[in-house]
Amino acid sequence: MTTIKIKSTDPDSQGPFVIIEKADFNPDKHELFEGESLGDGTGAVGLGGDGVPTLAELMSGAKQLQARKEQLDDFEMHLNQRASLLDEREQAVLAREQANEAEALRLAALAAAGTTSAPTDPAAMSKEQLHAALDAKGTKYPAAANKAELVALLTGA
Repeated sequence: MTTIKIKSTDPDSQGPFVIIEKADFNPDKHELFEGESLGDGTGAVGLGGDGVPTLAELMSGAKQLQARKEQLDDFEMHLNQRASLLDEREQAVLAREQANEAEALRLAALAAAGTTSAPTDPAAMSKEQLHAALDAKGTKYPAAANKAELVALLTGA
C-alpha cells in the first residue's frame, strides 16, 4: 500500500495533512502536502522511502484519531440524553394510560349502577338507585335504612 500526504480540508480537527492511499488521490479534490509528489512509482512515503510512516505522519494520525474519538463520545452522550428523555416520556404516557383506564373503570361502574341515567331528584330515585349513588359518593349507610334516611344522607340534610 503506497500512501501520500495531502493538505487537510479541516486543519483544526484533522491537522495540517491527511494520509491517503496513492491510488485514491484525485487532483480535482486533493492537493499534495508540501514536499510530496506522486513521484517515481517506487512507493516512497514521506522522506524515508522505505514505506514506513514518519513520526510526523504518526503524530498526525494519532491527532486525527483522538479528534474522531472525541466526536464519537459527544455523539454517544447526545444519544444517551435523548434516550433518557424518551424513557421519561414513555413513563408519563404509561401513567396517563393507567389513569385513563382507572377513569374508564370508574365511569363503567357508575353506568352499571345506573347513576348516569338516574333521576336527578333523590326523592324520585328507587332505593337501589339511592344505594348506588351513596356508594359512588363513598357515603356509608345502614343496611336497614329506609328510603327517607337514604335521601337525607344523599342530600346531606
